[in-house]
Amino acid sequence: MKRWFFIVLIVCMAVSFSGCGKKEFQKSVIQNDMDMLEVNDIGVSDEDTQPYWGTYVHTFAKAEGGYYYIGDWNTASFLLFFDEETQESYPVCGKADCNHADDGCNAYVGMEYSKGNNMATFYLNSAVYYYKENLYLLDSMGYLVRFSPDGSQRERIALVSSLLEESGTNLVFHDDYVYVYSLLGHLGGEEEATETIKRYSLKDKSEEVVVEYTGKGAAISAAKSYGDRLYFLIRTATVERDEEKETVIVNESYNGLYAYEYQTGKAGKVLDANITDYCINEETGDIYYYQYNDGLYNYNVKTKETKKLLDADESTRVAEISFDGEYIYVDNRFWVSTAKRNSQLYYDTFCSVVSPDGTLINTIDCTGESFAFFGDEQYMFTEIFAQNEGRDTKIGFSGLGYIKKEDIKSGAECVWKKLEHE
Repeated sequence: MKRWFFIVLIVCMAVSFSGCGKKEFQKSVIQNDMDMLEVNDIGVSDEDTQPYWGTYVHTFAKAEGGYYYIGDWNTASFLLFFDEETQESYPVCGKADCNHADDGCNAYVGMEYSKGNNMATFYLNSAVYYYKENLYLLDSMGYLVRFSPDGSQRERIALVSSLLEESGTNLVFHDDYVYVYSLLGHLGGEEEATETIKRYSLKDKSEEVVVEYTGKGAAISAAKSYGDRLYFLIRTATVERDEEKETVIVNESYNGLYAYEYQTGKAGKVLDANITDYCINEETGDIYYYQYNDGLYNYNVKTKETKKLLDADESTRVAEISFDGEYIYVDNRFWVSTAKRNSQLYYDTFCSVVSPDGTLINTIDCTGESFAFFGDEQYMFTEIFAQNEGRDTKIGFSGLGYIKKEDIKSGAECVWKKLEHE
């Protein structure tokens, strides 16, 4: 809940994140003129860090047999589980004879009031994570909270943000640590500021800064864990004001792909390009990246060869991308929202499904949808508004929706189905 409070800010400007090494290593300071980091092999992680989800909002989390998310149930917010076999959802509650109607239910994550009703807290439906058989949620006070799978136990791990809704806090899990960064940073700022990535132990709850970057109007964004490294982007957005013309110009730039080596603590730039998003095939060593106003590329860390897979056009200057182990998903919803908000330009929203050799497999109509949640090899998820700017989406419902990946890969027209949880 309260997803849209900070997503409106993210639509105008984005952010990023990075990783860290063992405790004995000092923090890694990222600089614009630092040496390139040579990567000859990605490495295959033995942890399920789920880098296929989008990084602007993390509404779904994969677990055995299905997916966790927060949704409305009996007019309140509950932690729900979508069964991948039945395509039905139910509250995450192991209580016998529970009617799942109020805060007495283990799955309840709605408003909880303090004594005297002076303050209310709730859990954000934009931050749902699953790691090593536990759920991790963020509450509106800025606490990271660990949930048992049946909802019976909740434990505060750390205060990771004092103004969570405004900071766009995002998480990456690796090796019993959670790496925390802001999706907004200081984008649009007029003075230099330092962006940090903090690491919190899931065991002893210790905290330390592991990566920092200092710049004007900057943020770290799109952090994802692959193999032996934490990859991330650095983006900047500065503002110029013309008082005479009463206009504001936002100058944005994308400063390349960076990585932090978990084992050595060494960090550096991996690719020097205007990259808006990326995803990686750990097994083949292919880094798929989208270059601003240019298109989709593939860079192989073993052969050092680069190949262009897809051209950009006016409607796809910026794209979010995801890799599910078979295909690359190239989504323009973020760019369309930004163009409409900043320049009053209107484009169709869609997601292109592309094979690793550049073949277009399918195009998914995303009219009326918000952000790309993406998904694993089985399902893709989204949020839908029944009407967008007065145009019927032809979907017929508002709320969370899904498509089975087998339907996408068949090449047939894809039809979103509503998550049934009410």
